Amino acid sequence: MIARIFVQTPFTLSVPTSTQFVVYEFETRGYKVRYFPPKQSDQSVKQSDGLEVKVVGVVAIQADIIHIDFIKDNFNRAHSQILDGDPPSAVIQEVLDFYILRLRHVTKAPLIRPIDFSSVRWRLRYLNDDESELQQQGAWQGEG
Repeated sequence: MIARIFVQTPFTLSVPTSTQFVVYEFETRGYKVRYFPPKQSDQSVKQSDGLEVKVVGVVAIQADIIHIDFIKDNFNRAHSQILDGDPPSAVIQEVLDFYILRLRHVTKAPLIRPIDFSSVRWRLRYLNDDESELQQQGAWQGEG
């Protein structure tokens, strides 16, 4: 089962659209974790807004969403448990901090700083292993 979380960042990154990125995977606290390349939200500036950003001559998106998957056999998806649920907010914060520090190092961007998960917009979806939707018991979004 997959717990897929999208976290909106207070910063944007120019991410080339034609670049292949490796999905980084590791295990921590009983979860397999996958980091995906930053994505563009609906609120981000888009090419259709008249702005075209290029990185070394390649068209880029203005990414402001971090996508992380937590994977394990089963998740507790109870309504009353969302902030201290599965995965717990402390684990999400730890994994998010690690992602952002790696991102800061790779981009050499000192303005990229850790995000307080409890105070940003986020969305959590629970999916089957094949990434199909589970029955409606667990699609959550929040703002701290």
